[in-house]
Amino acid sequence: KALAAWMTWKCAGAGLPFLLRLSPSFTAALEPYIFWSQGIPKYALAPWLILWFGIGELPKVIIVIAMSFYVIFYNTFAGVKAVDFRLVNMARVIGASEKVVAREVIWKSLQPFFYAGMKIAMPHAVGACIVGEFLVSTEGVGYYIEHARELSDTVGVFAGIVVATGLVLAINALVNWME
Repeated sequence: KALAAWMTWKCAGAGLPFLLRLSPSFTAALEPYIFWSQGIPKYALAPWLILWFGIGELPKVIIVIAMSFYVIFYNTFAGVKAVDFRLVNMARVIGASEKVVAREVIWKSLQPFFYAGMKIAMPHAVGACIVGEFLVSTEGVGYYIEHARELSDTVGVFAGIVVATGLVLAINALVNWME
């Protein structure tokens, strides 16, 4: 569930730069707050999230989102800034709507930035999900690793690490395929 919610919020990390490109003044006003919020230690929020939302999926989902949003946002934002605006102007000259410009010119130009961000953010998301399971779960890979650690079961801990690494590799293969 946490990874599914992360996939939903990655769209926010990728979509926000598209909106910000429409208004340089709004970008200048919002960017310092985004940068400021990135400095908040996300795992330090775990006790508050548990108090506010209880022990369950929602605190893990929020931590996963918080750990990966910024990577996707900044990579996509850099991609939007790197678009050759002569292409944008040419598309407008031939009558392309703003939606077509965003989809056909900007999106296709920034895809290398977006996928680079995905390859960085995905392991962060998996790691955040596993740490969330350390803290507030009764199942999952993180719970298994933590339970094995409590029992001094080094083989169990290592097995959990291998499973987590396999998950990251599988997700990376999926991102490579999408790319």
